[in-house]
Amino acid sequence: MTAKMIKTISLIGSGNVATHLGVALNMAGYNIYSVYSQQIEKAEKLAARLDAEPCDNLSEVKHADLAILAVPDTAVVWVAGKLEGKQHFMVHVSGSTEMSVLEPFSGNFGVVYPLQTFSVFRPVDFKNIPVCIEGSSDEITEDLIAMASDISGDVRGMGSNQRLRVHLAAVFASNFVNYLNIEAADILENAGVSRDILFPLMKETLDKMLDHHPKEAQTGPAKRKDHGTMGKHIEALNLAPDKQKVYRVLSEQIKRTFQK
Repeated sequence: MTAKMIKTISLIGSGNVATHLGVALNMAGYNIYSVYSQQIEKAEKLAARLDAEPCDNLSEVKHADLAILAVPDTAVVWVAGKLEGKQHFMVHVSGSTEMSVLEPFSGNFGVVYPLQTFSVFRPVDFKNIPVCIEGSSDEITEDLIAMASDISGDVRGMGSNQRLRVHLAAVFASNFVNYLNIEAADILENAGVSRDILFPLMKETLDKMLDHHPKEAQTGPAKRKDHGTMGKHIEALNLAPDKQKVYRVLSEQIKRTFQK
């Protein structure tokens, strides 16, 4: 198979990743044959955007050059098993799932993992999204890199073990940071203050981390070992023991990091 032969795609999934990846590939000239979802309404909504056929039964998925399994990690093996013998070339989009889970179901398989936080309601510029590629052979890897290069300016070959660590780092850098902002918003709401007061601080923090190593950008009472301020913060969280625990753990980790 050559990259030019990957022209038609069956998209298995209709969630955040499936939507953004499907739209990007469609805009790059790839023909999305069908969109599968367990909920036909979701399949119909995405299929309408991609000029594809919707279905809620895997037996109705159209045969294509490539099947993209954009489903939850726990469903990858189940879906691959249902498509066995029908799709000769399949990939999943998981950051933490080994490529080898597809081996029992296809002679040609791989991974196309876009490293980004996706939400259906928010557009993204796929050209700026790193895409991690792994293939079951050098030829398959080349095919997937060529396809990914049509939608992204940052395509990287990467094995399963390295990709897992990238995914782990992304959880720290994105998911955990977003969760901490949920907690921050709750603290401000209880104080009767709008969370937009934090926006300049959040922007400056991100800008500094982009321009410098995060260790150089770290500030705050834990780094300064300002135990007086930290004590006041902990006291203010007496009615929120979960937040208090998070504050203590993170502060202790920061202190340890800057003791070295």
